[in-house]
Amino acid sequence: MLGCGAPSAPFEEVTEPAGLGGAVPSYDVALADWDGDGRIDLYAPNHASGAVLYSNVGGLHFEDATAGAGMDPTGDQHGVGWGDGDGDGRPDLYVAIGANHGLDIKANRFYHNTGGRFVETAESSGTADPRGRARGVTWIDYDRDGRLDVFVANFATPNVLFHNRGDGTFEERARDAGLANPAAVHVVWTDYDADGWPDVLFCRPNAGARLFHNRGDGTFVDVTQAAGIPRWPPVLGAAFGDVDGDGDLDLVTTGGEDYPIGLSERDGVLAFTRLLSSKAVALFFEGTTHPLLRLVERDRPVSSDDPGLQLEENGPGHWALRWHGVNALNGRIGPKVGQAHFEGVRAWQSRRSTRLFVNRGDGTFVASATLAERGNGQAVVLGDVDDDGDLDVYVVHSGVEGADEPDALYLNDGRGRFVTAAPFAPSEDRNAGAHLVDLDGDGRLDLVLSGGWGTALSRARHRVFRNVSSTGHWLEVVLVGRRSNRVGLGAWVTVETATQRQVRYDTGGGHYSQDLVPVHFGLGAASAATLTIRWPSGIVETRTVPVDRTVEVVESDSSSP
Repeated sequence: MLGCGAPSAPFEEVTEPAGLGGAVPSYDVALADWDGDGRIDLYAPNHASGAVLYSNVGGLHFEDATAGAGMDPTGDQHGVGWGDGDGDGRPDLYVAIGANHGLDIKANRFYHNTGGRFVETAESSGTADPRGRARGVTWIDYDRDGRLDVFVANFATPNVLFHNRGDGTFEERARDAGLANPAAVHVVWTDYDADGWPDVLFCRPNAGARLFHNRGDGTFVDVTQAAGIPRWPPVLGAAFGDVDGDGDLDLVTTGGEDYPIGLSERDGVLAFTRLLSSKAVALFFEGTTHPLLRLVERDRPVSSDDPGLQLEENGPGHWALRWHGVNALNGRIGPKVGQAHFEGVRAWQSRRSTRLFVNRGDGTFVASATLAERGNGQAVVLGDVDDDGDLDVYVVHSGVEGADEPDALYLNDGRGRFVTAAPFAPSEDRNAGAHLVDLDGDGRLDLVLSGGWGTALSRARHRVFRNVSSTGHWLEVVLVGRRSNRVGLGAWVTVETATQRQVRYDTGGGHYSQDLVPVHFGLGAASAATLTIRWPSGIVETRTVPVDRTVEVVESDSSSP
C-alpha cells in the first residue's frame, strides 16, 4: 500500500528535448554505444512504422542516424538485440521481423557493424529464419566457446538458437539444445544456480514461465517445477538480480496480459478493448448525453455512421454499443461517462500480481513477496536508481488501451524489502519496455520507456527521464573479453566495499530487446571498492578500482582459469 509519506521517484521527464520522435507502435527499444563515442545510443524498431537508429550527441539529446548508417527502416520489426558476433569490439544488431501471423516468408536482419556503417548479412550468415514469427532477441554464449550466439523467441512457431561458428556464419541448434519449444515471446538469461553456465527463462503471455537449466553440454532441461517456479499464472515480464544481498540471483515477474478484453474509466473518459463482433455482446455505459466516440478496428478508424456500428440510447444518458465488424472494436468514449460494463463477455480484471521469488541458493526459489496485487504488468527491470547500494524494481503497466495504469517503482531498503514510490501520473499511452541506463555519464541510472504497441489509439512516444536523485558514489564496469566473448555477456561481476558486497550477472537485460551497456553499481557512502570478475571462460580476476567513474576491465590472457 502507498502511504502518505511515499518517496518520490527520482526522475524528471526530458522526452521533448531528447528528440526521439512522435507516437509509434513499437514493441521495445535497444541501447548500445554503436559508434564508439562513449555515449549510449538507441535503436527503435517501431513495428512497421519506420525504424530509427538514434545517435546520442550529448546532453540527453538524440539525432536520427538511420540513413547514414546503412540500415533499412522498413518491415514489421519486433524485438532487437545488440551483441558482437565477430568479436571486433563494434556492436552488431539483430532485428526480429514478423511473418504476418505465420503466413508470409520473410527474413530477419543481421547488421554487421563495420565501423560507422552496417552491412546486412542475415542470408549469408544463415540467420534469416524465414518462417519464424519472431518476437524477442537475445545474445548469449550459451556453450562458453568464446563466441556470442543468438536466440530468437518465436511466437507460435519454433524458437531458433543460432550457434556461432566463428567464421561469420551460424548454425541453427534450438531443437538439439531442447529450446525449440515451447514458443515464447521473449526470454531472460540467468545463472540461477551460479555454476557458470547460462540458463534461460521463457516468458509467455498465455502460459506460465518455463525455466531451462544449462547442462553444460549444449543442451537444456526444463526445471521449472523442481526450481519452485509456478507454471501459472502467465508471465509477461521477468528480471533476475540479487535483491536481498545474499549473492544469489532472485526473480521478479509480472503477470499482465498483452491485449485483454477490458475497460477502464478515468476523468469521465471510458477506454475499452476488444468489443467482439456478436449480437450477444454489448458495451453499456451511462452518464453522457452526447457521447463522443474515437473508435478503431485494428488500425482502421471507425466513424459513427459505420454500417457495422450500432449505438442505441436506452433512456436519457444510458447507451448500448454493439459491433458487427470483421475484427474486434477498440475505443474511447466521453465526456462524463460514469458506470460501464460488458454484456455477453467477462471483462479482464487487472489483478495479476508482480511477484518476488527469492533464490534459496540451492537451485530453488520460494515465493517471498507480492509487490503489487493488481496491474497489467509488462516489462520489469532492476537497477539501483538512487545509488544506495541495492537493486530497485521498475514495472511497466500498460493498462487498458493505456488508461488507468501508472507504472510502479519499488525502492529497496537493502534487505529485499520494498517501499512503493509515488507513482507516475497515468498517461494516455500504452508502454511496453523499460531500460535503466546512464545516458549522460553522471553515474545515475536514467530511464527510457518504449511504448505504443496496441491499436491506433494507444500509440506512444519513446520517453526519456533524467535521474535527479541526490546520488551516492557509483561504479560502472565495461568488460572486454579475450578468451571469453568480447563484450563479456555471461560474466559474474562482484563489487565489495567496507560494508557491502554486491553481485551482478551480465546478460544485457531487456524485454523484447537486449542492451549492451556498462554494468552499474550504486555504492552509497563508500569511497573505495574491490572489483572481481568471473569471466565465462572461468578466469577470475580481482582488482582495486576508483569510484565515481567507468572502468574498463580487459580479461587476462592467462592460459588457465
